[in-house]
Amino acid sequence: SPEEPRPVKGYKDEVLNAIHQHMRMSLVDRETELRGLLEKDRKLAGEMERLEGEYRALREETARRAFERKQLDLKEGTFTRSYGLLAAKLEQAKIAESEQEGLSDLKIVADAVVPDEKTAPRRSAIVVMAAILGALISCALAVIEHHVRVMRRTPRPAANPAS
Repeated sequence: SPEEPRPVKGYKDEVLNAIHQHMRMSLVDRETELRGLLEKDRKLAGEMERLEGEYRALREETARRAFERKQLDLKEGTFTRSYGLLAAKLEQAKIAESEQEGLSDLKIVADAVVPDEKTAPRRSAIVVMAAILGALISCALAVIEHHVRVMRRTPRPAANPAS
C-alpha cells in the first residue's frame, strides 16, 4: 500500500520540534560562549592579581626611596653645616697664622664677590685684531710674491770677464 500521508496534527509537532531544536542549538552556543567568557575572566583575574602585586611592590619601592631621600637630605644638611663650620675655622686659623707672622695690620674689608658679567677675554676685540693681522700678512705675502716674480723676469747683466 502506498505510504500514508502524515496526519495534519504532525505539522504542529514539526514546528514545535523545529523551535525546540533551534532553542537547544542556541542554548549550546550560549553555553560555549559562557565557558569562553569564564575562561577569559579567570585569565583576567590572574592578570589583575599579578598587576596588583606589581603595584604593591612599586608602592613599597617608592616608599623606601622616599625614606632614603629623606635620609640623604638630612645627611646633606649635616655635611653642609659641617663644611660651613670648617670653612669658618679655617678662615680663623689663616687669620691667626697671619697675625703670628706679623701681618696683623691686614684687615678683611668685605667678602669676595663673584662678578655678574664676564670681563675678559673680549671675543669681539680678538676677532677684529685677528682680521687686521690676517689682512696685513696677506698684503705682505702678495708684495713679496710680486717682487719675486719681477726679479725672475728681469734679465741679469752678464759678468764681463774679459774687460
